Amino acid sequence: MLNIRRFVKGVDEPVWLQVLNAARKEREDWRAITVEDLLADAKRPSFDFEGRFIGELDGKAVGIDDKYNLEKKVQAGEVFTIGVLKAHRRKGIGARLMLHGLERLRARGMTKAILGVEDDNPTQAMRLYEKLGFSVKKRESILEREV
Repeated sequence: MLNIRRFVKGVDEPVWLQVLNAARKEREDWRAITVEDLLADAKRPSFDFEGRFIGELDGKAVGIDDKYNLEKKVQAGEVFTIGVLKAHRRKGIGARLMLHGLERLRARGMTKAILGVEDDNPTQAMRLYEKLGFSVKKRESILEREV
């Protein structure tokens, strides 16, 4: 059974990074995140540890979830990070983490949530998000050229 618990600052950084980096390593543009990156991220004005959770099976971290209030004056939360270890995908863990995080946003007064996802996401995340009621609000383009 999946246990979802709050991230403990100063304790869970290594576990968080292990799951995050393992869950994202198949993305061709992924660069492993370090403890320094994680600490820098936590300094963003909108960052809030209240929205960070770890999903565990039999005491072992298998998924992570990070949601926060976009701006303190608006009632919109952002799904900043969601990740599940490859061996544990397609078992409902991502959906459980998402629903738990969305409930936490609702409990904190948020009335909507947004997230960003690449069209070529190798985990088929878009299918999960649509199943959970998210819909495409806009599409963005990333341009590239040789230098």
